[in-house]
Amino acid sequence: AVEPSSNFMIFRTRDRATLTMNPLAPDAPPASGVAMITAADEALAAHQRVAEAQWREAVKGPAAAKLVRTLAQSTASSVQLAEAHGS
Repeated sequence: AVEPSSNFMIFRTRDRATLTMNPLAPDAPPASGVAMITAADEALAAHQRVAEAQWREAVKGPAAAKLVRTLAQSTASSVQLAEAHGS
């Protein structure tokens, strides 16, 4: 089975779910491309599986906080280095 690989969100209300997808990068210019909105059971199920798998594998809690701090420090160091070299 092919797993979804584009940006998506599942919106849920009490009695229905709707899948929205945008195949474009988050930094793409506005109004460029085609998005999709559907309530098809097959599409919802496939995307729900992906979301659940990503959540299971995500770093959470104190380990996530430590990772974010490490990434922030690394980014700050890279920016300082680039600025020192005039980049």
